[in-house]
Amino acid sequence: LYQLAITYQMKLTWFLHVQAHEEWLHYFHYFQNQEIALHGYEHGTAWNSTKLKKNIEKGLRIMIEHSLTPQGFCAPYAIWDRHLQMALSGFEFEYSSEFTFGYDTYPIHLPEMELYQVPIHPICTGSLARKGASEAQMESYFNQVFERKNARFEPHFYYHHPMQPGLGVVESLFGKARGKKLLSLTFLEFVQFWKYRSQCSMEVSYHPRSFQITSEGTIWFEVHTQHEGFYLTKASDSIDVKTLNYFQFGSTPVIKSKKRRQLEEHSLQLLKTSILDFKNRKRL
Repeated sequence: LYQLAITYQMKLTWFLHVQAHEEWLHYFHYFQNQEIALHGYEHGTAWNSTKLKKNIEKGLRIMIEHSLTPQGFCAPYAIWDRHLQMALSGFEFEYSSEFTFGYDTYPIHLPEMELYQVPIHPICTGSLARKGASEAQMESYFNQVFERKNARFEPHFYYHHPMQPGLGVVESLFGKARGKKLLSLTFLEFVQFWKYRSQCSMEVSYHPRSFQITSEGTIWFEVHTQHEGFYLTKASDSIDVKTLNYFQFGSTPVIKSKKRRQLEEHSLQLLKTSILDFKNRKRL
């Protein structure tokens, strides 16, 4: 996976399950332009904030002993609940990322914790493989997700376990991102941008044929005059919409009724495998 990232010049965020990588932590110093974050010491969960906190503390301590200073965290199984919120309140992470909090949206600020939640797409190749999907079906699925996000000008957040099937699907996503010239950022870089963005104040005033935007920060603004797209501009004393670059939203694929019925036919089997996934989670 790292070789693919280098080949396609992609920045990745690596969430380390420390117990499984304890003998290999020094190798991560060679991962240039990559972010190393924490995934806990044991890959387990609990309905107990004290156990969760101890698991985070142990993983964080060992990483720091190896001169790795993670500023991000992702809970095992991506489980967010009030127990994890209580556990994380004692740490100074910049962000956390669990798709049971939210997914396929923008970062969410948790003001009571000074923490950002980075929602990601909740499906990986491993979860599709457990449902019996072939690699061709995986690629078709992620192609649809990619095109839908691109059509709406949304950020792309995906995850992959390096030992799971579907590495070719990941390579295909990297190729698409490079082909579309998407900006590659680590989670931390995106959060730092989002934090800067949220701290920028702005004022807008309208005139007969133009408008004015004043801002304390140097950021771009979306100007919406219709539902089909938007304009981009920086703060300026006099802005004429006609002079701005226009970005039109693309069409997003809608699942056909026949395909939906086919998926619903297997709802009981999906429920059984979901229950099995839950039972197989390691308890701290």
